Amino acid sequence: MLSWSQIRYGMQLGFEGGLLAVSEPKIRRWFVRTSAILVVTMLILQFLAQLLIHGPLAFLRALNWLTSSFAPYDAQRVHRTLLDARGSIDWALQTMPLTGVLLVRSVYAQPFDDMFMTVIRTHAPAYYTALVQWPHKTQWWPLVQHHVQRTWKRVKLAALMLVLLNIPVVGPYVPTLVNFKLMSGILGPNLAGAVALTAVFMPGTRGLSWTLFKAILACQQLNRELLDPYFTRLCIPPKARRAWFKERQSLLLGFVMGFYLLIRLPIIGPAFFVVAQAAMGYWIVHTTSLDSLERKPSPPRRKLS
Repeated sequence: MLSWSQIRYGMQLGFEGGLLAVSEPKIRRWFVRTSAILVVTMLILQFLAQLLIHGPLAFLRALNWLTSSFAPYDAQRVHRTLLDARGSIDWALQTMPLTGVLLVRSVYAQPFDDMFMTVIRTHAPAYYTALVQWPHKTQWWPLVQHHVQRTWKRVKLAALMLVLLNIPVVGPYVPTLVNFKLMSGILGPNLAGAVALTAVFMPGTRGLSWTLFKAILACQQLNRELLDPYFTRLCIPPKARRAWFKERQSLLLGFVMGFYLLIRLPIIGPAFFVVAQAAMGYWIVHTTSLDSLERKPSPPRRKLS
């Protein structure tokens, strides 16, 4: 269950960590370079989309308008389908920069580990010395597999919800039930139940509750990505990671909220992932004991007599 005092403290750590990160010349260079790459890439993608996708869709809409007066078909339905297709393409283009950054991190994680360690080295040398004992060994293929499996799980959940939404009577309540089920583990059953009941008795608030639900899940996902250098260094298995997250979910949510809003900015937003990655090192220093980072020597093997 969330603790509001810990959320406020997490927000404070995020603000202080962000300021400390941008004060590092190395982080600033990474930020400027990433921003420039994203801007150029998005301009190229927008040009290609206008040339290869939006232009043909506009032609099809004009053709549909011309033929609707004499051809026996549902022109309005075709028009809506074409508009939906354009909206889906625009949404894909908007999410592509962040997806690209995360994919690069999955394949080539060393620069992101450097960002994470830069602030720790400057702000807390003792923590840096303890963490550097754990070598950052990147096995890129398992990382890519994990990313694909996680994405596939989301796709299956979305497909299941799409099927349930089309069931009469039950369909309109599916998003509310899903919200309650998933948010009860984060907000607690009382607050999650209040949100669900508000959505049931005040249908106009369903969109707001769904937006809140998606934002919280996105913040959790962003935290997992930002903490990957830490988990990779300490070789923490997935089950232990989940328990670790549950103990610190309020601090993490407060920390990441500001960065989540910045990363959602058009085009250059994903460049703030660089700042968030560096600031996460500051968060680790202030929420983790130094003893837990000390690498214990392996016990000597017993000789067989």
